[in-house]
Amino acid sequence: MSAVDLTETLQGIRNQYVREDYVGRVKSTIFDYLCALEPAAKVEDTQYFNHSAIPDFVLRWGTHTRNFYIRSSYASLVASRDAKDLAENDPIFLALDARQDVREERFRLTPAKVARAAQHHKYTLVTDTSALDEIASTSEAETPLASVVKTNFISSARGLVDEPTAEKLTGDVPNKDGLTSLLRAKFSEAAVTRMERMASIVELAQGAPTAEQSWLELDGRLSPSELRAILPWVLQNADPGNVKFWSKFGALFTFEQLESLASDVEGLDLGSLVRANARTWEAKRAYLGLHVDAEPDAVTRSGIRFKGGVLEAYAGNSAIRVSHSGNKLKGRPSSHGPSWEALRPKIENSKLHSVTLQGLERAITLEAPASADFLGDVDKMTESVSDTYFVRALDLLLPEAKLTEEAPVLRQVSVNFGESLLIADAPVELGALFSAVETAFLAPGSELETITEMVTGENAASETEKLTALELPPTPTEPLNEIEPKMPSDDS
Repeated sequence: MSAVDLTETLQGIRNQYVREDYVGRVKSTIFDYLCALEPAAKVEDTQYFNHSAIPDFVLRWGTHTRNFYIRSSYASLVASRDAKDLAENDPIFLALDARQDVREERFRLTPAKVARAAQHHKYTLVTDTSALDEIASTSEAETPLASVVKTNFISSARGLVDEPTAEKLTGDVPNKDGLTSLLRAKFSEAAVTRMERMASIVELAQGAPTAEQSWLELDGRLSPSELRAILPWVLQNADPGNVKFWSKFGALFTFEQLESLASDVEGLDLGSLVRANARTWEAKRAYLGLHVDAEPDAVTRSGIRFKGGVLEAYAGNSAIRVSHSGNKLKGRPSSHGPSWEALRPKIENSKLHSVTLQGLERAITLEAPASADFLGDVDKMTESVSDTYFVRALDLLLPEAKLTEEAPVLRQVSVNFGESLLIADAPVELGALFSAVETAFLAPGSELETITEMVTGENAASETEKLTALELPPTPTEPLNEIEPKMPSDDS
């Protein structure tokens, strides 16, 4: 059922009252509603209804639990003093009747009495079906802040939240301070911290003059639900040229998290976000292929977007795709390895772990990751045995993401020429992985250079110069050279 029609649905049940199934229909409706509104919670039906002491439902988020009580009205809640007497597990009281002004012969209910009833215990939530409908009707397209209010409401809201208050929580608040004041009054401290960070993201993305405190609040990690709520909005509304913002925003999550939300942002421009975080994000695989545009006449001939769940940076007809998951990015049989004569100049400044060359009469393997002159060692071997050599296997050394001032660890990355793939044994820096594709594969240079510059802001040559400057640990080099008679295989 839709998560925006609880009041109407319950009214329909009351209008068609059947004593034998009334309770079951009411509880079933509310159960389904809670499951839709708060999918992260496990909702347990206690098989009781409107009991004086036993909750109707128990909601669990791991070790966090809230008891959920159904009450016919605010009047019955106030008259029974339930909000005062029942304090276990941060209870939620749901009034099926939203009226707060009731005048009867022996009882009078006012909004002030309802508000006082909700203040007996710090983390008790008192609300009604109309307020829940207002919270549930929020769409992610409207405002990310309202979406975060929605995702945190059942787990963390407190105090009295009636329909007018719910409208303020999900509507436009004139400034961040006004929103923060309301959030602090209506949510737990932990939830407020998360929401204030979200408010800072929105404020900074819009480029408004801000205090340093707003930048300081951009810390920690966004949860999957928070990132899903804010990411599409940021990509479509933040200033593309605000590098500081994109860098701080990207530090709140990993590339692996971003990749898990690929379907949520499919087709949106990720250029500013990826470029600002190419040094601090990591991936394991890269693939060089063709870019096929769904709209061949499109004006934009370059960009960085998710396509089919994989990040693709493209220029003209060329595309480099990267992934943190080995399951998402598969190579396609394409060609054999290049000639050593053609590849050698391109890897002049690269850090190499090993190489296997296949000649017409000989095969040469060199594994010397700590060698001070790897290419010089290969040259000595190829010059000593004259032949025409093709690259059968090549392993590069690429850095992990630079997250501290210490020199990053270098990781082994295998180049699969037959499938146009780069495969790392552990995550490596995203920007370095893109640059390595341009270095390793002999493809049309101008388009690949455009892609590398688009991702890193630099060309591959400057990338390899940086990598050359990284010092390898001074471990002794063991000669693992192999020169053996070998005829070319069928696939060489």
